[in-house]
Amino acid sequence: MVADNVGMFADAMADYLEYVRSSGKYKSKTYDFGFDAVEVSVVAS
Repeated sequence: MVADNVGMFADAMADYLEYVRSSGKYKSKTYDFGFDAVEVSVVAS
């Protein structure tokens, strides 16, 4: 999954980001581009 605008809207997406980052179901990484960022999550194997 790819979530866009996770830099600008981090507060609004806090529940989603917490889930994909800490549930253990996904490997998730943030790619920060300075002004904004994307979160890329893949199902953990």
